[in-house]
Amino acid sequence: MRTYREYLESGGPSGIDGPSNTDYDRDIDGLLVFLSQTRDSDDLEQSNFASALALLGGESETVKVHRFGHWACGWIESILIDPEDTDTAEVAQSILAQLADYPVLDDDDYSRREWESFERAWKGYGQVDYIKAICKSVYLPSDEEQDRLTEALEAADLKQWHLDTADCPYETDAGGVYIPTPDSFTWDEIASMVPEYIDGLKQYALAMVAQGKLDLFGDAMRWRWDDKVDFDPEAVFDLIEDA
Repeated sequence: MRTYREYLESGGPSGIDGPSNTDYDRDIDGLLVFLSQTRDSDDLEQSNFASALALLGGESETVKVHRFGHWACGWIESILIDPEDTDTAEVAQSILAQLADYPVLDDDDYSRREWESFERAWKGYGQVDYIKAICKSVYLPSDEEQDRLTEALEAADLKQWHLDTADCPYETDAGGVYIPTPDSFTWDEIASMVPEYIDGLKQYALAMVAQGKLDLFGDAMRWRWDDKVDFDPEAVFDLIEDA
């Protein structure tokens, strides 16, 4: 570990920092710089920072979290250790050695942070992107029908469907959590998300049949031996439009 002065003289967090362009504090010149995090730190860096501070026993007279504004990343927080506290400095060195062997100090804490980031991303854009992709994947005869499907999807538990079916529900990188959205969906997949919507279409189609406005013997509906109906929503839409 380097002292705060050495840390800044070597370029600091950006490599081109120094006492002249950071919130420099001469009172902490001789303290050792342990770990840092910034406004832009990912879940792993935040987790390791918090876990390491906890392993040191939190802030004390010899352990401080120094925060200063930074021109590139908004702010930086660094854990600083008084070198005269040799016991704490040795613990910090052992933590650094541990991180060199395995990059996560606390798997449970890291997993929790990842999940919370996924939850925020799902609420922020994940569900919206899913619904847009679903509606673009299939033929819908009108804006009203798209609105009905959208309302059904908004009321459904799409997040759980995504978690149950996706090979990789989310990915993490330096930019945070990314939720991959499939490019297209089938009607069978949509039926598993919103069975009530599909059932509603079936009932509507059967009502059209009863009124003589829909032909049972088209591609849309085929009676099977058990009197159940194989259902193709898009073919039904076509028949309804032609009726």
